[in-house]
Amino acid sequence: MAAGAEVVFPLELQFYGDEGGRVRDPFGHNRGLGQHVEGVSDEEMERRMAAFDEDNGD
Repeated sequence: MAAGAEVVFPLELQFYGDEGGRVRDPFGHNRGLGQHVEGVSDEEMERRMAAFDEDNGD
């Protein structure tokens, strides 16, 4: 950010166990950032997806 990039989507923990976000560099290129931070079982991912859909009106 100090070199002129801007945050498009702030880093956020996703329901599938990755933390991700997006920045735009000073030249207009979008850069996706991400890393795996948590192993999520199939059952937990289903629960989180349902909660995400509920929170987002789907």
